[in-house]
Amino acid sequence: MILRPLTRDDRDQYAQMVHRAFNTWYGSRGWPADYFGCAPEQAGIFLDIYEDISPGGSVAAFDPHKGDMMGACFFHPREKHVSLGVMSVNRDYFKRGIGRALVNHIIAFSDANQYPALRLVGSAINMDSLSLYSRSGFIPRGSYHDMVLPVPATGLPVRYPLREQVREATPADVEAMAELEQEVSGITRVNDYRYAIDNPRGILQALVFEANDGSLGGFMISIKHPALNMLGPCVARSESATLALLLHATERFRGLVPLFVIPMEKRELVDTLYAWGGAQCGNPSRPGARPVPALQRSESAELPAGNRLTKHSLWKQDRINDHACPRTEDTPRVHRPPLPARARSRNRGI
Repeated sequence: MILRPLTRDDRDQYAQMVHRAFNTWYGSRGWPADYFGCAPEQAGIFLDIYEDISPGGSVAAFDPHKGDMMGACFFHPREKHVSLGVMSVNRDYFKRGIGRALVNHIIAFSDANQYPALRLVGSAINMDSLSLYSRSGFIPRGSYHDMVLPVPATGLPVRYPLREQVREATPADVEAMAELEQEVSGITRVNDYRYAIDNPRGILQALVFEANDGSLGGFMISIKHPALNMLGPCVARSESATLALLLHATERFRGLVPLFVIPMEKRELVDTLYAWGGAQCGNPSRPGARPVPALQRSESAELPAGNRLTKHSLWKQDRINDHACPRTEDTPRVHRPPLPARARSRNRGI
C-alpha cells in the first residue's frame, strides 16, 4: 500500500469513502442505512476542518494497483500531545490491516517528534477498533455517556440563571482558555480555540462562561453541519458552568438533536441532562435506552454488541485524563509513569 497525507484534491474520494464506510459498519449492526444523514460530498467537511487547523495532519492508504483510497485517519499535533481523529477504512478493504498501518504511522510521527502523549476517544461497541488501539499500546482511562439532546423548535423550556454568564468567545479570550485547559486537563489547543472563534466556515461556535470574579470559568465549542451536530469539546471548573454553557449552545440547534459525551461519574450533569430530555445513544431499536446495570463492564470494553452506551478515552504514555466533553476540575486524574522502551514497543505490537 501507499501511505501519504491527504490533500484537498482528495476531498471527493475521501468524502465518498468515509460516508460509505460508516454506513456499512453501522448499517450492518442495525443502525439506519444513512449514518450521517447527509449527502456523501458533505462528509468531506472532516478533511476541510483538519486541513484548516493542521495542514498535512492526515495519513491515507492507497491501493498501488487500482489507486483506490483504502482508508484514512487524521491527527492533530498540539502543544503537548497528538490527538488521533476520525479513522475510516474503505469497506472493500476491511480486514486487510489498513487501520493498523494508519495507526502505526501516527505513532511513529508522535515518537519521532517526541510528543509525550497520543490521545483519542472511541466508541465502546466497535470491538475491532478497540482491539486495534489496545494492541497498539493505548490504555482506556475514562468512560463517557454518549448522549443526545432533542431541542424543540422553540428551544429548551429550561430556566438556568447561570446561563446569563455565558457569552460568545473573542480572540482576547484565547490566552485564558489555554490557561484554563492547562489547569483542568493538563493540555492546551490554542490553534483550535482561535479557529473556532474565527469560524471561517460558519459552522462553529465558541462560548465562554464568566465567573462572578470576572475570570474564565469554562468554555465550549460546538459544530453545526449536515454531517455532524455536536456540542463539545467543553472545559469547565464546575458542572454548573458546564450546564450553563451547554444550555446556551443548544439555542442554535433548535429543531435538531445534537450529540455530546459526558463523563459517567458527573452525576449532576447526567441527572440534569436526563431531566432536560437528554437520552443515551443506545440500541438503535431503542435510541432512548438508559444504561444497563453492567455499566462497570464498559471500563473493560465488554459492552454487548448493539449497545452504544459509552465512549472510551484512550491514550499512550500519558499523565492525566484526556479532554472530554465536558471536563471539570474535580474529574479524577490518573497518573501513569512511562513504560520502558522495550515494553512500549511490545505493547504497541510493532
